[in-house]
Amino acid sequence: MTAPEHRERHWYDVRQYVVVLNNKKEFLCLQLPDSYGEGCGGKWVLPGGKLRPDENITDSLLREVEEETGLTVTMRGVFSAARWATENSEKYGTFWWAEAADGDIQLSDEHQNYNWRPLADADKVDWLLAFLPRLLADLTVSVDG
Repeated sequence: MTAPEHRERHWYDVRQYVVVLNNKKEFLCLQLPDSYGEGCGGKWVLPGGKLRPDENITDSLLREVEEETGLTVTMRGVFSAARWATENSEKYGTFWWAEAADGDIQLSDEHQNYNWRPLADADKVDWLLAFLPRLLADLTVSVDG
């Protein structure tokens, strides 16, 4: 009997992000600090982050949004997923959408600015993840359709 062939395992850094919509159907984007790092400082991101092993997905998403923005949101569902690579790792992310309750934004120290934008303007944002306008175009269909 021969030994089974050795297969290299590939692990992903799992991320999740939330497109937070206000009552005008504008989405919230957050700006990374200028000091964030080479090529990343000043870029825009969605609220979100890593999935902790001890959290369920919804609790993790609600926690990330509240920590980063101070907002309370109602989760509406997942609308996309993507894979991408950085210098440090391979990433796998799920993208959710939520509706924000009225309230003032209280940014964490992870971000230096925020902006509400119409979904149609997603391609005018200087995103850290360049593929986000394509994903947000899919959400436009889901939300408006």
